[in-house]
Amino acid sequence: MSSLIKFINKKGIKPILKPHPREKKDKYSNLIGCDFEIIEDSSPVEEIIPIVNPLCVVGYSSTALLNSKIFYDINAISLTDLLSITDNEKFNFGKEFKTLTSNYVNFIDDLEEINKYI
Repeated sequence: MSSLIKFINKKGIKPILKPHPREKKDKYSNLIGCDFEIIEDSSPVEEIIPIVNPLCVVGYSSTALLNSKIFYDINAISLTDLLSITDNEKFNFGKEFKTLTSNYVNFIDDLEEINKYI
């Protein structure tokens, strides 16, 4: 997460982080040296998107990615392929999501690929 935020900061963009409602409030407090905003609203991200009007929505395997593209035509980017897990775990973690959503969600293998969407 730190690498992603710093990469986006270098582009002159301050990302907005919308934690999942079940995530702990202090989960991202260790992101030192990163310039970002946290939305601490428990509303679904789909309700916040029209207010924030983001350049893109970035996540892992989430219906928020799919809904961002389908309902708001906002580029959705999955970081699933960037996770530092074994190939077998990666296969199990994101295979079905990727198969079902690849026509709508952009799966990137390198942070540099985000440049296409911001």
